[in-house]
Amino acid sequence: MAQNLSASRYWQSVLDMKGGKIARKAKRALLEDPLLKDLQEQLNFLCSIWTDALRPSLTIIAYQAVGNSSSSANVEDASEALTLLNLSLFLWDDLIDKANLRLFKQTFF
Repeated sequence: MAQNLSASRYWQSVLDMKGGKIARKAKRALLEDPLLKDLQEQLNFLCSIWTDALRPSLTIIAYQAVGNSSSSANVEDASEALTLLNLSLFLWDDLIDKANLRLFKQTFF
């Protein structure tokens, strides 16, 4: 951990810089995939209501907790995959529950 930052500021920076970066990368993966071009309208809506910086941040924190001081491309790729997997589970849950709102935001359903 950086010595000049308090613990809370350090983890907030991980959430903002690492988690946010990976969340944006996951959104780009959805929006720029040529195989998903027929779903652009739905994906644009989905990306407008969804941002998940927490899960990728937790992946980075876990990576650092086992003694690695910086993230690597492999960890970021794995974190992006887990973020997209988590999104699919949220979508599945909303469809099964027929939920119109999640945390006061309109859902994909």
